[in-house]
Amino acid sequence: RPRPAKRMLNDDGTPRPDTWKDFFSGELTKELWARPEGIRDLKEKPPILAFQGSLKGQIVGRFSRLPEFRLPERVYAVQLTAGAADDPSAGDEQNRCWRESLELTADTLEQLWRTTEAAVAALAGAEERAEARVPRPLLEWKQRVLEVFKASFDNPEDRSEINFEQCLELMVADQRLLQNLARLEDLVLEVEGCRNEMLSRGKEAVKYDKESDDYRRKMTRYMMMEERLYRAKNDIRTLVITAKELPETDAAFKQLGDAIAGLNPFR
Repeated sequence: RPRPAKRMLNDDGTPRPDTWKDFFSGELTKELWARPEGIRDLKEKPPILAFQGSLKGQIVGRFSRLPEFRLPERVYAVQLTAGAADDPSAGDEQNRCWRESLELTADTLEQLWRTTEAAVAALAGAEERAEARVPRPLLEWKQRVLEVFKASFDNPEDRSEINFEQCLELMVADQRLLQNLARLEDLVLEVEGCRNEMLSRGKEAVKYDKESDDYRRKMTRYMMMEERLYRAKNDIRTLVITAKELPETDAAFKQLGDAIAGLNPFR
């Protein structure tokens, strides 16, 4: 049934929908459900977190926190030589060669370890200097992204198993994930917008009687935002899991490639 004339307009002067059909087919609903689709042109609109330069020059060494830049477990020379003995099935020349190789490795191991420590330390230092040149708003945006990361995983066990900062660093570092990073930033803004909208509509709804049209309209928009928030968080979980599993996927493909190459009779 039509609304009374005094309730035909909103406070801002815009027309109110007369029926549920008008409401669900209106431009307002289309705007609420609209989501960015398609592939972004990363040259025109690169991800904010893909920050690679500053007024002082190119940033170097930003990714020392990735697993491949961590020192392995230290091995001492005595561990290499302990229990070493000639192979009875090998000849004298073969045993002599492996003994000389082992002695050379043991003699140079300490120097090699010190060199490796210095290289890793230099990379970490370069990262710290690079981050010092990153604008503060960018660091604040990164923190907002990480917070939405964690909030998208409702299960505490899932949150404990995932290194969210490492996943984000990998998405920034790996060019293959650049489009995912751009999509992630859009989703973070979408999540924050849905939360703000839900908070606003919830506060407005409690001002009205639960049987009133105003209350139903506010709560309908609230539920629409809730559904949209659920879908955005689900998409974020997919992007995070993709980044988390990428190193394992690369390793599996490399292992498969090595196995196939080993079958090549012409090698």
